Amino acid sequence: AFNSSDIPRLDASTEDQLAVSPPSTLNYGRYRVQYRVSGTTSWTTAGTIAYDGSALVITDLADGEQYDVRLRQETEHTLDAYAAPLTAVTLLPAPGVDATALSPTAVDVAIADNADNEDDYVIERTRLPAGDGSDAWPPDQLAVLAPNPTTYEDDTAPPATALRYTATVRTEHVKSSTTDTVTTPEVAGVQ
Repeated sequence: AFNSSDIPRLDASTEDQLAVSPPSTLNYGRYRVQYRVSGTTSWTTAGTIAYDGSALVITDLADGEQYDVRLRQETEHTLDAYAAPLTAVTLLPAPGVDATALSPTAVDVAIADNADNEDDYVIERTRLPAGDGSDAWPPDQLAVLAPNPTTYEDDTAPPATALRYTATVRTEHVKSSTTDTVTTPEVAGVQ
């Protein structure tokens, strides 16, 4: 079993992957690595890492999902019990967002869906009276969209106003956001 000062390390900083770095407890043998989606019962063996190995990378994982990972020490003479699992949430890539004023009261928000496991998207609009966000109003939630959106049209935008649009992709474990700003034109003939 592992000593608490020398536990395995999980790195979820690359999309669709989880890297498992072994502790330096062993001076012989290997570590067997298993993983599962948190809350499920079935474990999948990812492979083994030599006692002096650097890391094992588990690939093809879902974005923004929570995984349990456990290791056990093995030699040709003995198999230890699996240590208590560690938990990590995989990276959820931020969406791309491009806000374009279509008219004084309409803004098209184009969304580049970069995630593959999202629950939904939230679209928010914030007024920027000073134009730079220094005295921004609280955001208004405009919509909650189903997975894989490509666009959202805001037909309630205030004219002649600097606006920040935020698209937030969410799973039950994590969220990730991107923003873009746009200024709506004045209504023709109004000053």
